[in-house]
Amino acid sequence: MNQEIDKYLLQPCPLKSFHSWYEMAFEKEENPSAFALATSTKLGIPSVRYLLFKGLINSKFSFFTNKNSPKAQDIKENPKGSMAFYWHKTERQVRVSGIVEEMSEDLLYDYCQKRPRLSKAATFISRQSQSIESKDILLNDFDKCLHEFEGKEIPVPPHWGGYLIRPLEIEFFIYGEHRLNDRFLYKINEETESWKIVRLAP
Repeated sequence: MNQEIDKYLLQPCPLKSFHSWYEMAFEKEENPSAFALATSTKLGIPSVRYLLFKGLINSKFSFFTNKNSPKAQDIKENPKGSMAFYWHKTERQVRVSGIVEEMSEDLLYDYCQKRPRLSKAATFISRQSQSIESKDILLNDFDKCLHEFEGKEIPVPPHWGGYLIRPLEIEFFIYGEHRLNDRFLYKINEETESWKIVRLAP
């Protein structure tokens, strides 16, 4: 198995493997940080949407979103999620499934401090996924926010949160000729914190 995974820049540790693939994607892809996040309600009703990956933190996959959004409500009811990266030019996919945890306030604050000011304002006024009458209302709220905090730091809004996915499975997928794709699944043994690698049929 080691010779097979070496061929595709994979290592015994899937997090190191992901880092190698992610760096390669950054050299070729237009938006390598984009990923699809799947969540479900406590009744098992699924939904999926695209977000931006914000890096590995303490061996967990991070992203940020509005805590009042449907996805955050799903996570609160059913703290399991799956994320999928698709990199067209490098002909690869990565799927990560695991437990979703809310990020600490310190990590959230550090991230928000680095964001562009206009992005901070957009986040501050966000009522994500709620109905609004027109785009003009949104733009008016945006302008009001910039005026209110002119010359001041825009604070981290209470409805903004960071999330971490603690991976239990990570699958690496390489497109092959004639749909003879190569797939390697890493599954963690939570007792020993070791990873088992298996090859999957395409």
